[in-house]
Amino acid sequence: MMQSRTRFGILPNYEAINQKPDRKNLSELNPYIIPCIAIIGIGVSAGIAIYNRCKNRVQSEKDKFGVFIREQTAKLPPANIEHFYRTTKPDMKVAVERLKHFLNTNDRNRIDRLWREYDETPYENFQKERESETMRAIENMDGFSCHNPRDIVKYYLDGFYKFAS
Repeated sequence: MMQSRTRFGILPNYEAINQKPDRKNLSELNPYIIPCIAIIGIGVSAGIAIYNRCKNRVQSEKDKFGVFIREQTAKLPPANIEHFYRTTKPDMKVAVERLKHFLNTNDRNRIDRLWREYDETPYENFQKERESETMRAIENMDGFSCHNPRDIVKYYLDGFYKFAS
């Protein structure tokens, strides 16, 4: 490498430093570089593909569950909630069990707890008599708290829908 003298001292020849290396010499130096880079690239690509496949599969199931819950919410009648509760309960159980397979442990425990609460809700809470405003007013005067049966079911449906995101 040629050096030039200046009043600041000896400076290297920048033309020689900035010269691009010969590609033939790189491959001759180490013939294993290109195959190693290819193997690493294939491994990274496979890892990304597996991650995306798993993520898309879980999201697809969550989307199906969300659509099912929104359909049930749309079918929720203004009256006769007990009949709705009894007829949709088996389908809800199947949908919850299907989704539980795709959830992590914490979410699985939370949805299982929510399902148990929904499943163990007494049928008396959904009787037609509780749907009337007069009945709720009488129970409120006696010191009991009474919720509209439609609000109870809607509360649980909204709780289940949170697992769809």
